[in-house]
Amino acid sequence: MGQEDHDALYSGPLADDQCGGVGDQRLGGSWSGLCPDHGIDGFKRYVALAVLARNIHRIGAILWEQDKTRELRKTKYSDRDTTYKLAA
Repeated sequence: MGQEDHDALYSGPLADDQCGGVGDQRLGGSWSGLCPDHGIDGFKRYVALAVLARNIHRIGAILWEQDKTRELRKTKYSDRDTTYKLAA
């Protein structure tokens, strides 16, 4: 993205007044284009990010539980001898 493209996207009369000074005015002068979280598209984006974050968090919890179970099993059976002969 060149400087001209950047200036075209992030400039305008309301660019610094709305959305904490972010200046995202991609859709022209409409209110839905001023902030990335305004309008139905912004709402859908935030919902999708929330679902993605929850899924990643859940996968992490599952992996952590598997590691915890594996470590518990490893310590539980660590004092036993093997039931099979190891290779010479």
